[in-house]
Amino acid sequence: MSIDFSYNRTLYSPQLKDWAELMVRLLPPSVSILVSSSSSSCALASAMMVLAAQQGRRLENIYVRKHRESEHGGNSCDLWWLDTCENRVAAFVDDFIYAGDTFQRAVNEVGDSVDLRYVLTVAGPMSPQDSIKLEMLSEIAGKPIHWIVAYNEQNPRDGESHG
Repeated sequence: MSIDFSYNRTLYSPQLKDWAELMVRLLPPSVSILVSSSSSSCALASAMMVLAAQQGRRLENIYVRKHRESEHGGNSCDLWWLDTCENRVAAFVDDFIYAGDTFQRAVNEVGDSVDLRYVLTVAGPMSPQDSIKLEMLSEIAGKPIHWIVAYNEQNPRDGESHG
């Protein structure tokens, strides 16, 4: 599978399925909740939920609205249903992490309600081990965060094989 890494193209095209398949494959089995907070990450989380369900795996999604988005229920994020979840291990799903503002908003909204351990992105630093951004994410979350970057077999940005 080869994915076009052009930003704002693949997440709104038929390749969304390719990204979602790759991310479901990379998602640790302990994760039962996805957290998203943008149109692209919500689209990705929704596709991941459908694909996971086809494999017999149940995933939930918490969508954290941006401050200016309209809300039907009046609350930014209703989490009452979490009482029915035995497993609250969560992964934040986004297309990429720039300054961490979206992640910060999500942590502020759901951080005490879920066990947020992972950040799963489709684009990221040249190396998933980029310590500066990883340290920033861990500092925002107040605990160690594991960053999983979904690369295809041949990443055109750096020419290295990521498997």
